[in-house]
Amino acid sequence: MPLQMLQNGGLLLALGWLAFVAVTGYALVTGLRRLDGERRLELGAFGGAWLGYLVQAVVSIDVPPLALLHFVLAGAVVALGVAPPLREFALPGAPALVVPAERPGRKKRKTAKPRAVPLAPANPGLLAGVALLAVAALWIVTTPLRADVAAQRAVIAGANRLPDQARSAYTEASRIGFWESRYPALEGGWLAQTGDQEAALEVQQQAVEREPRGLAHTLNVARLHSRLGDTEAADAWYRRVLEIDPTTPEVLAEVGQYRLGRDDADEAAQALERAVALRGDNAEWWVALGRAREGAGDVDGARDAFQRALEINPDVPEAAEELAALA
Repeated sequence: MPLQMLQNGGLLLALGWLAFVAVTGYALVTGLRRLDGERRLELGAFGGAWLGYLVQAVVSIDVPPLALLHFVLAGAVVALGVAPPLREFALPGAPALVVPAERPGRKKRKTAKPRAVPLAPANPGLLAGVALLAVAALWIVTTPLRADVAAQRAVIAGANRLPDQARSAYTEASRIGFWESRYPALEGGWLAQTGDQEAALEVQQQAVEREPRGLAHTLNVARLHSRLGDTEAADAWYRRVLEIDPTTPEVLAEVGQYRLGRDDADEAAQALERAVALRGDNAEWWVALGRAREGAGDVDGARDAFQRALEINPDVPEAAEELAALA
């Protein structure tokens, strides 16, 4: 976490975060030494949770809910650690104080006027800790908004054909929303539209790194590898697509059509058969299945597939042409 702070916000933000941790730690230690009983138990519970957060922060980065939890725990530690204790002075075994009842006929004494008690000066350390807590919490809470604003600027710049500004804004959005996969995915889609397939592949792989089980990102990487002619990588990524989602018919159809383009008729036929079994009203899928079956040597199965495509949509020219070629 300190390294992430240093990378995203520079030395000032990293030092501020470390100073906040130091102030909270000081409040925890002094509070545990000063308090006793239930107050010490409460402070120890919040302090243990806060220390648990710090342990995970050493090896991982925060998302906004986790960072907000950190500041809530730290605020509780500081509040309990620096709050003045409520002391009662009494001798051991002394009876409880009882207000004596007034005797009848006795004149009431005049009530003394309350004296103004000057306010105790504020604790500078406490005020600094609260101010730092508020600033840090505001910074964390507004992180998603700032990332969305940068992404919106990137979309507008891309639509206005300002590639340098768009790339800079997309980079800023990805840096601010470092846990989100959609910002590099948006940038990758824009780069693919501009024709820079290699740069699009690079940022789409960043999206997959942020969301390893993201189906859309994995599909995008597989497609880009295919467009760039890297068939081995495309094969591996399409296999990964099926590992993530082996049941969606659109996914199965795309994988089957890709395998058909690679002249792998057997695997293409398997994927396309599963696709049409789940959704059998797409004529193009039946045409692709017919070609895959024909490539695998199943002529009768190919003829059935082409006939089924014509039943669904008689205006599909590929089905009629393929069926006539088999006659």
